[in-house]
Amino acid sequence: VVMSKILDLGNGFYNIRGIFKIFRLVDVGTHSSLIKLKSGKFMMVDCIHIENGSPVHSQILEMTQNGNDIESIVILHPFHTVSIKSVHSMFPNAKLYGTQRHHTLFNDLPWQPELTESEDFKKLFEDDIDVSVSKGLLLEVPNNPNVHSGSVLLYHKASKSVHVDDTIGYLSHVPGLISWMTGYSTGQVVIHPGIRQALEKRSGAADEFREWMKNLFVNWDVKNLCTAHSGALCEKDNPVPSISERVLEALSQVENTLKHHSNKYKDS
Repeated sequence: VVMSKILDLGNGFYNIRGIFKIFRLVDVGTHSSLIKLKSGKFMMVDCIHIENGSPVHSQILEMTQNGNDIESIVILHPFHTVSIKSVHSMFPNAKLYGTQRHHTLFNDLPWQPELTESEDFKKLFEDDIDVSVSKGLLLEVPNNPNVHSGSVLLYHKASKSVHVDDTIGYLSHVPGLISWMTGYSTGQVVIHPGIRQALEKRSGAADEFREWMKNLFVNWDVKNLCTAHSGALCEKDNPVPSISERVLEALSQVENTLKHHSNKYKDS
């Protein structure tokens, strides 16, 4: 992972873009976010590699009083784990919040008891953010660590920004070969293709996922959609269609998958 740049999306929300290459060839992107809370302190959301002394590192230190104003590090996706220890070492005084999987994998770290997928965590920061766990999807698929569809989404109220890792993607750039192989195109919002494996194997799971996604982007007035893979979509730069409309279109693209799952488990 190589640091790239910080996007100032206004009202105290900063999306930190990084480069993450699979097979050392294809950059699928990754990200972290820095949120200035009403208290004046900062929350760092998710961890990516921060090169010590890099321009982005220097910018973060300048914004946060040499890191002293970063009071919390919040990790939302159970399988985004590569840089947790290095970021914790860089900002050791920040309270560390993660999912149950993070607690289990890194039981030597000083985790706070409130899991990021819990209501207790949601209440801690409800003045500044809202969080929502993907319904109908497993956060961890048994015996298949490669399925990353389920996650915790975070909404920053002041900037109307969503930080999401794998459940939703915004394809800011799709190389020709990848477009030919996948059918995806540049500028497209997509639902993670692994939902077929991540949907809970029971009746009603597909309906729950569909309704959760629809309602989320009605209840949240979203102006910025920041996704790990592979970019940030800002409505001021792309006003039509709206972000909510793009997400609903992405949802329609997986409707056959959802219907197939409903039919398969209708009696279970």
